[in-house]
Amino acid sequence: MAVCIGLQLNPVFSADMIRKSGNTFRATEEHIIYQMLLNSYYQNSIYECNEILQANNCKPLTKEE
Repeated sequence: MAVCIGLQLNPVFSADMIRKSGNTFRATEEHIIYQMLLNSYYQNSIYECNEILQANNCKPLTKEE
């Protein structure tokens, strides 16, 4: 997920990469937010995506340093 956002991959490529990694999204609020980021916010920075995740009480994509 973080790699897809960090590389600003097109949503089609992100979905393919996640599928090939053996991961899937579930019908949870957190996973829906992750999908939203991959589909609509993929051109934003990883830091902006982390802000969205944190505002929705979700785990950020990267560790803060």
